[in-house]
Amino acid sequence: MADGGIVDEDFPHIANTLSALIIAKKIPPMILVGIANTQRRRDLTGPTEIEKDKEVAPIVGGSEKFRALLKRKLFPEINKRYRTTKEKVSLENLRQVYLLLRHFFLLLKCLTIILLLTLHFGGTITI
Repeated sequence: MADGGIVDEDFPHIANTLSALIIAKKIPPMILVGIANTQRRRDLTGPTEIEKDKEVAPIVGGSEKFRALLKRKLFPEINKRYRTTKEKVSLENLRQVYLLLRHFFLLLKCLTIILLLTLHFGGTITI
């Protein structure tokens, strides 16, 4: 859990919620790892060309390196120390949402071209 070093905020709430859900057998047992960010905006953001964003956070765009560190060092260390399964919940889902939002208009253009080409060549589209 990013921001896991903030013990007065989210981490205890997430840990207590997971514990209650595990005890109630609503979810399987899991390990919650709190990661204290040294530079939150650097570690949790993708690159930006928006000047206003750069004013708020001059150092951004480190999310790929942060994720790579989790995969390369953190997960193997946890697997070595604890009994684990292959299931992981990580920042990958957030990255997919980020990529979708960042490239939404490109995706929309591609879908429009596919739609037009399909209709032009006499195809049908079923939704």
